[in-house]
Amino acid sequence: AGLAELVGAVELAPFALARNLAAAELDAAIADGRLVRVGPARAPFAADPQRLVVIGDALAAALAEWHGAHPDTLGPTRAALFRQARGIAPEPALDAALAMLLANGRAMRDGAALHLPEHRPRLAREDERLWERVRPLLAAGELRPPRVRELAEVLGLDPEPMTRFLKRIERFGGVAAVAPNRYFLPETVARLAAVARTLADAAADGAFTAAAFKDASGIGRNLAIEVLEHLDAIGVTRRVGDARVVVRTSD
Repeated sequence: AGLAELVGAVELAPFALARNLAAAELDAAIADGRLVRVGPARAPFAADPQRLVVIGDALAAALAEWHGAHPDTLGPTRAALFRQARGIAPEPALDAALAMLLANGRAMRDGAALHLPEHRPRLAREDERLWERVRPLLAAGELRPPRVRELAEVLGLDPEPMTRFLKRIERFGGVAAVAPNRYFLPETVARLAAVARTLADAAADGAFTAAAFKDASGIGRNLAIEVLEHLDAIGVTRRVGDARVVVRTSD
């Protein structure tokens, strides 16, 4: 398994062919732990377990480096982490090493973000103070939080800095941009997703219209459409003709 030890993973079929390995020999190497099978079933790779541990250490170090450079974000996506780790190993080996990190608790996944267990995003102190004023205003709006311009007016700020602030909070995970001029708390999005689920559950075909969602939520036609488009975008609902169905529950 020398080449697998060197690069982490090699394509299984060419690997076996080059070494004139019979299927039984490959199965034996995998069974006794000298190799592990990783990657897609249609084009599997052979990986060296000890090399995967080294690759996992490198990925953990890359995560730590990301956290140091981006302290106000939860963590990189898989794609972003693998770009940072480019050249360490083939992608199937990176995936296998990442799976090991996740399985043993050395890394965590939160939505699309990957992070070390001890990492907690940190807002700048000025943002923390402003967030303490903005969050109650968003919560008080119930299912129809105030627009960016309305928030800015209440707090005596200009709309443009308020928008930049909310975009920073969005990266932190505190709000979701449901529309260009309106940001929702995650719990508000979850409540609106629950409205969609209730409508879908009550329908014989599991589908509901934007008009039905508007009436059930009481948020108005234009905003209802923007909310549904956001639920589509995050994979909670899917548009089917003039109606929508629920794809999954919202966490």
